[in-house]
Amino acid sequence: MTTLTCPYCGAEMEEGYLCTHKYPVWTKTGTPVFRIPKDAVRLRPPDDNTEDNTSFPRHEFPRAMLCRACKAIVFQYN
Repeated sequence: MTTLTCPYCGAEMEEGYLCTHKYPVWTKTGTPVFRIPKDAVRLRPPDDNTEDNTSFPRHEFPRAMLCRACKAIVFQYN
């Protein structure tokens, strides 16, 4: 498990994956899933309160570090 300190607030970050749905979600589960994982952190505009059970696509998701203290996500892209 990777340990990373948040570049914004200095708190410890959690390792997981950035998945896509209607909006992106962060989850500790790295395997493709068909429903939103229970530990998912929805990343959406503050004024959007919709609930959507659309399935995830089947592909690998990028690893991402989550800071719950300041709500930051850090991930690498190609």
